[in-house]
Amino acid sequence: MIIVHTHQTRWAFFIPMSVTIIISVSSPDAQLAPLLLIGDITFYYFGWAVHIFYCIIIVLNIINKYMGIILRLLINTLAILGVAYFVPGITVDSFLTAFIVALVLGLINALILPLVKLLTLPINVMTLGLFSLVINILVFWLVSLFIPGFTVSGIFDAIIGALIIAVISWLTNIFIKK
Repeated sequence: MIIVHTHQTRWAFFIPMSVTIIISVSSPDAQLAPLLLIGDITFYYFGWAVHIFYCIIIVLNIINKYMGIILRLLINTLAILGVAYFVPGITVDSFLTAFIVALVLGLINALILPLVKLLTLPINVMTLGLFSLVINILVFWLVSLFIPGFTVSGIFDAIIGALIIAVISWLTNIFIKK
C-alpha cells in the first residue's frame, strides 16, 4: 500500500512493522522519489508513537469493519454457554470451546446449510419449513460429535439446544445489521 499525493512537494507516510516508505512527488507528472528506511533508523526519526498509532488505527478499522460479525459470534458463544447451563444434557468445557462451537456453527450455517436447504427444498415445502428445524438440530448434534469438550447427550437435548440457539441467532440478526 502506497499513499501518493499529487500536489506540489507533499510527503506521505506508510509505516508497516519495521519499514517506512516516504514518497515525494515534486510535480504533477507523478515523478516519484521513494526512500526506504529500515529498522532502527525508522524508529529513530519517527519513534514508536507513530508506529503504535498506525497499528491502533489498523486494529480499529478491522474491528469497525467486522463489528457485526464479532458481536454475532460473541452473542452466539454466550448463548451456547447459556444453553449448556440450563439444559442438563448439554455440556461445554470452557469459553474457548463455546467460541469454537459458535464459529463452526456459523461457518456451517454460512457455507454448507444453503446447499443442504436447496437440496431438501421439496421436503421443506411439503412440511411448511419444519424440515429446516430438523436440519438445524442435526447440525447442532453433528457439531457436538466433532468438537471435543462440547457434548449433547440425547436427541431431546439437541432439539432444545438447537431451538434456543436458533431463536437467539434470529433475534441477533434482527437487531445487529451487517
